Amino acid sequence: MLIAQCWILEPMKEDLVLSFACTIQIADIDLMQENDIAKTHADLVKPDGHLIYETQKQTKREANQTHVKKILANLKTFLGEPIDSGPARGGGRMFYVFHKKTK
Repeated sequence: MLIAQCWILEPMKEDLVLSFACTIQIADIDLMQENDIAKTHADLVKPDGHLIYETQKQTKREANQTHVKKILANLKTFLGEPIDSGPARGGGRMFYVFHKKTK
């Protein structure tokens, strides 16, 4: 069975999912909306696992700022408020740590 077929039948879940400044490329290349990107990221995280999301560069980049606001709003819907956040590598990037609570 192909990996893609396995993914459809049995989606992988991880204790830790890292997303480093890539969501705007996912939106542009894969033509995904921010709510779908955030849902897909959240679905990858096991219950009691974590997602670390690093934003795009935001300084003087209005389109990136809008994208980040949409991603964050949706991640908060699926995972709750971040448990930690702060400045990242530069260019106005930020990081956010989300904890997926068990149901």
